[in-house]
Amino acid sequence: MPVGRERIDGLARFGLTEYQARVYLGLQEYGTLKAAQLPAICGVPRSRIYITVQQLQVKGLVRILPERPLRFSAVPFDAFLRAAADEYRSRADYLRSNAEVLAREFSVPPRVPLVEPGRFEAIYGRKNCRERVREMYEGASTEIVGIGSAASAGRWVRILGSRIVGRSVAGVAVKYAFPETPGNHESLRWLGRYVDLRLLDFPFPVVFHGVDGRQFLIFRPYPDNESASEGDDIGLWTDDPMLAQAMTMVARRIWETSRPFPKVFPDEIPTASGRVAAVPAGEVAG
Repeated sequence: MPVGRERIDGLARFGLTEYQARVYLGLQEYGTLKAAQLPAICGVPRSRIYITVQQLQVKGLVRILPERPLRFSAVPFDAFLRAAADEYRSRADYLRSNAEVLAREFSVPPRVPLVEPGRFEAIYGRKNCRERVREMYEGASTEIVGIGSAASAGRWVRILGSRIVGRSVAGVAVKYAFPETPGNHESLRWLGRYVDLRLLDFPFPVVFHGVDGRQFLIFRPYPDNESASEGDDIGLWTDDPMLAQAMTMVARRIWETSRPFPKVFPDEIPTASGRVAAVPAGEVAG
């Protein structure tokens, strides 16, 4: 008998369910049948006959004859296979012709790799802020970006003198920007020898230090004077990758939009007492 387990399982390879396979094989065996005849012949529940025949018609395996009552007949399987082969070839041609368009349409941008959060640390006191900046500069390998207040220029010459020179000689791009005042002009002239110095056209009440896009320190100098050690400064340091990069970009943007400072090369810098001294080999004591 054509409606057998082996034939039903074989038709499953072509996407037919068991009910669809039973109805199709029954129609092949008996030819044209009415709906009322199919349940007994095919072993399919009466409630499933019409939906199963409609599904087979969509697949191209059954013809519905417009008679009263409706009658159904099977499409020869070789005709079904030829039609399926034509459809597959048509789909293959479409995919080949539109591969690039489809690839762009359904491509998904790669997920941004998750970056582990870094550390955050509140820093109190000018001495502690000073030491953290020195540590940051010691490990700098590509770029230092510093934005400071008018009084910061004198502090940085005293606190970071030798490190500024050493990093610059080592090939680190050191970029500074400060407001210019008559009181800091000599410090700016000295810094101009070693860094890419720019001038701000507005007061800047806080201090930025960014190193290699890996560390960033922002602090408020209090009071904002040239003392290297006396002050109740308060700051926030981080090596969080995303935040350090973002803040360094902000500092770099401030520097980029500032005015270049004309390079001059004095042989002397001011000391804390106001006297003129030679350029130091190391940091000047505060």
